[in-house]
Amino acid sequence: MWDYVIDNNEIINITANNYSTTNNGKVGSGGTHHWNVVGLKKGHATIIFNYNLWESDSMVKTVRYEITVE
Repeated sequence: MWDYVIDNNEIINITANNYSTTNNGKVGSGGTHHWNVVGLKKGHATIIFNYNLWESDSMVKTVRYEITVE
């Protein structure tokens, strides 16, 4: 399960957070997660996505994006 943290919600925001499965929605099957990130005003923000296994709190992967809105 993917989760995210934005360090400055005045600069960017998530306007859509959607997940679609690739195998008829069966538990444990793969899928694709889509987020719409929108710039709200000029500045710099960081968004960190963390992937955790659904059956535990173990973090599997972290992806960090530095975003500049001009």
